Amino acid sequence: MRRLLREIDIPPLWLAIAAAAIWGVARIWPVMLPGARPVGGALIALGLLLTAVAGGQMLWRRTSPIPRRVPRVMLDSGAFALSRNPIYLSDAIMLTGWMLWSGGIWGAPVVALFMLWITRRYILPEEAEIARRFGPAFDTYRAKVRRWL
Repeated sequence: MRRLLREIDIPPLWLAIAAAAIWGVARIWPVMLPGARPVGGALIALGLLLTAVAGGQMLWRRTSPIPRRVPRVMLDSGAFALSRNPIYLSDAIMLTGWMLWSGGIWGAPVVALFMLWITRRYILPEEAEIARRFGPAFDTYRAKVRRWL
């Protein structure tokens, strides 16, 4: 049972939970801002594109996009020159897009909580492992590229 829980404890699960919470907020307190649907749709598309680019880079370099796996290489170009965590960034962008598209503007704190949770649950341990594995190269990268944007 513990192994199953560990296997399903992945960022897409938390993304789905946050999206469902935003949907719930939109059903209870709907606020549709003018132009929110096209902007929200564009943000969702941008997030999907960023995920595809960053995921493609990871696959191309033969390193796993799955959290808690030991990275084979340190990525520092392409999407990873924009953010140290472009896939988590794309999740936050898509949640923001979903919030606008669904009329769940009061769900903005959910986006912030999602980012905080992901940082503590995944990013900090991942960065500790990358620092351990790649040492000074990661220190240089970390000094140049911000965690989110």
